[in-house]
Amino acid sequence: MKRLLHKILGGDTISPTPAAKKCFNTTFKNAKSIEWSQIENGYEAIFYIKEQEYISHITKEGVLTEYRINLSPSNLPDIIKVAAATHGEIMNAISIHQPGNEITYELITRNTELDRFTVLFHADGSILKKNKL
Repeated sequence: MKRLLHKILGGDTISPTPAAKKCFNTTFKNAKSIEWSQIENGYEAIFYIKEQEYISHITKEGVLTEYRINLSPSNLPDIIKVAAATHGEIMNAISIHQPGNEITYELITRNTELDRFTVLFHADGSILKKNKL
């Protein structure tokens, strides 16, 4: 809400470098509602493609370092659903896409005691990391 009010009231507009814009426009041709912000090593863009939220990180030099897609738990690959089932109910799911086509999945799960965890999975269903929230 604070971010929206800031934008409506004419807050600072982030203008990425031409190289970053070119990388974004080439990679995400159908992006809608793009919101840019500056991060340590470049830019973050939050946007939508076909009603799905994406977040991308692009350097000032125009290199895409990663992008994330917010997923419905029902849209997770079966191998991730099966692996996650032992960690409780899936509350939130994000696919993380990195250079070299490496994909990992970050889930927020909740067990029967209502404890929440972040669980990071390799695409093959093996666990990279699990932390209690």
